[in-house]
Amino acid sequence: MFGKVATGLLGVTVTLSACGKSDSSSDDAATTTTTTDTTTEVAAGTLALVPSIVLASPTGATTTTALRLADEEPDLDVEDPKAAVAALDEAFASATDIKGCLVGLGRKAPQARNTNCYGPSVVYRNHPDSTSGDPSPAQMPSGDLGIFDASETSGEACVAAKMNEMTGSIRATVKESIETGKRALCFAAVLGKELPTAEGEELDLTEDVNTALTEIAADLDKKGTLTFETIKITLLEAAETGNVFQTDVQADIPKGSIWTRVVTKKYSDTHTKGYVWGVLERSESGATLQGAPSQNDPHVFSVIYEKDGDVMKFEGTKSVAQSTTDKSAIEADPTALFESDKRVRVASTGNPGYSHVMASMDSATGAGEMIFMWTAGGAMEEQRTLHAKVTVSGETRSGWGYFGFGPKLGDFRTLVKAGTVTDTQQSIEKMICNWAGPNHSHTGITYAQKQVITFTTDKFTATTNHVGFAGRNNCGQGVTSSTFEVAKGNPGDTVTYAAWPTFSLIDISTGEDKTNLQSVKSLLLDSSL
Repeated sequence: MFGKVATGLLGVTVTLSACGKSDSSSDDAATTTTTTDTTTEVAAGTLALVPSIVLASPTGATTTTALRLADEEPDLDVEDPKAAVAALDEAFASATDIKGCLVGLGRKAPQARNTNCYGPSVVYRNHPDSTSGDPSPAQMPSGDLGIFDASETSGEACVAAKMNEMTGSIRATVKESIETGKRALCFAAVLGKELPTAEGEELDLTEDVNTALTEIAADLDKKGTLTFETIKITLLEAAETGNVFQTDVQADIPKGSIWTRVVTKKYSDTHTKGYVWGVLERSESGATLQGAPSQNDPHVFSVIYEKDGDVMKFEGTKSVAQSTTDKSAIEADPTALFESDKRVRVASTGNPGYSHVMASMDSATGAGEMIFMWTAGGAMEEQRTLHAKVTVSGETRSGWGYFGFGPKLGDFRTLVKAGTVTDTQQSIEKMICNWAGPNHSHTGITYAQKQVITFTTDKFTATTNHVGFAGRNNCGQGVTSSTFEVAKGNPGDTVTYAAWPTFSLIDISTGEDKTNLQSVKSLLLDSSL
């Protein structure tokens, strides 16, 4: 459970420009306009204070799976994240009592997807880089070998499958924060509370909401704990172009606690910008949320976003609070876990891992580009990187995806925070083929894995593959070894060894492939509002 946090340290700052009946309409729940101050209209406006943000991958497939929200079947049975968010928004908007705001609470969360074609655990024998005797057979652990098979057994291109898995992980954690904020505001709406009308005026809903929850304790027990430490709405600024509200939300939720801060500013009817901060802490074993932490490892995340017309750009950063210092910050002041550029702070000690996703998506066409960088260790580790782009021409969705290793995490964050990322900065700088094997080197070669992909029926499949390499320092470029063999599995397994794939990586030091990877600066967002 989180400690008390001073008012003003957490909150949702949003430009409320629409709600209820208005002269103009919008499909974006976060950009509706207040025209009256009746209870009904205020209720709609209250729900609009937390924007709907969906972190989607350009290589994902849109589905129309039905969403089950009934009390007797509370699971979110949906694959399309946009459909899930839209369904919950609609449910909250139509709620008429406190029970209606419990929809989806305590549901079974989607299980984390496991991409089998990427980085499997393998055993090898007769490693050519070994200089002190070869301990055959030996193991290369999972995650170190990039795209090992060109596709999943379903036929989905591996670069698309892995991108979707990674995006799903950070999306699930962010969604929990957004849902908690929206649920709190749903309570405020059905209780008939009016929004503040004078600058500096504050509406504290904490006691009223918690009292209402105790009155439906039997219903709540079916779904899990929900107690709010803080629900406060403050009107920070009243302006003709839209009011600016701040909402503070801190809560104990089923099997955990959550702290969230969302800031959104509206520049026009079609242009909004903001960020989300959150800390999700699981307090019980067995909590199953895709991308969620274990009971001892709170996840810290930030999303910066900008929506301009149909184009949504977003950046997400995520880490794990492992150190005593970081965990103490959660109790005292969670904002200490974030930097001045609104992104999650990189831990100075330990190996908590770090993820950084940046993307630009066109909601009208489905076209988009995404870079996903991550480490499993500390700040001076090269970032594993996926980079994919999808274009749309008529009914055809096609594109490309790369995997390789980008700049070291600490170096890259220094550039981003200082605003000194150059136009020529590549997302992927090299391929490291022997991450932890005998006499391993991270110097790498200026090559990367690449797949050309096209959408067929329900998934992206690969039409061209440049993914083959051997797990040695030179990646097998220009050399072969008849005795260096590999097999999927772990030491002690019965396996069948075979030769490593023939070298087919793509040169990223020149030409189109180098240019493709130089869009880092264009995808980074200015976090100022």
